[in-house]
Amino acid sequence: LITICSISAQEIARVEYKEFDSKNFPFKRPFLIFTPEEYDTNVNSDYDVIYVFDSQWRSRFGLVHDLMHYGCQELVCPNEDARQYIVVGIPSPYVPEHEYDRNRDFYSAPVNIPLPEGMPEGYGCAPQFKKFLKEELMPYIDSNYRTTGHTLAVGHSLSASFILDALETEDMFDDYIALSPNLCWDNDLWADRLINFNFNDGKPRYFFFNMANECEDTGWGPEWRPAYDKVKNHFESTALPSNIVMKFNESPQYSHNPSYQPVIIDALKDYCISKYMTKI
Repeated sequence: LITICSISAQEIARVEYKEFDSKNFPFKRPFLIFTPEEYDTNVNSDYDVIYVFDSQWRSRFGLVHDLMHYGCQELVCPNEDARQYIVVGIPSPYVPEHEYDRNRDFYSAPVNIPLPEGMPEGYGCAPQFKKFLKEELMPYIDSNYRTTGHTLAVGHSLSASFILDALETEDMFDDYIALSPNLCWDNDLWADRLINFNFNDGKPRYFFFNMANECEDTGWGPEWRPAYDKVKNHFESTALPSNIVMKFNESPQYSHNPSYQPVIIDALKDYCISKYMTKI
């Protein structure tokens, strides 16, 4: 009975909670790691990694790993072609003793506008957060888990803006799901960098963009939606290289935060179709 239980336990998907002593931050950085069923027994298999930002809200991390393994793939591809993934949840912690909150992870100091009132000097820690990811967390995942080296980043709102910023400055991930991104920060800096990014390197990439009902009529700043539309209109009128899959999705029936659950289903289903059809 002990032997049977031991074998069965190895074939159950699990989530680990860990903390990283980062040289880039004066506090521990928590993270979550989902490994799929049979990870321990299929020792010759390597796995793509999905990085889910804003995982201080555990439901967002849970939705991604559940949908990828127990929902979206079954809807779009034969069972024998279903893939398993390692999913890493990256929380943005609230650390009051260091005056640190979520927004400090995702903002950089502005370059086109003065520092906004209420944002103190040193507030934008996105450069340090990128270094933590690129030099510490991602190498740790690749060194301690069996990974293929192929990555997908999932972000919403300001974390969606951050992953696009990480593309523009670090080329950090391969594929991107950016839900309701703020592209108007710093006089459209993130929108303009995305439009001017060089996609002609031959590297296969997948992008899924969504905007919910964020617009001036629903109380959002007048810059928010035009910045997104500028990016959308540019890429929908541009002949992209064959290595790029780029989808734009609209969900005006949902407001900002409630949009996450229904839209992440659409995004992951489309991603699974893309993976199945193109084998990227």
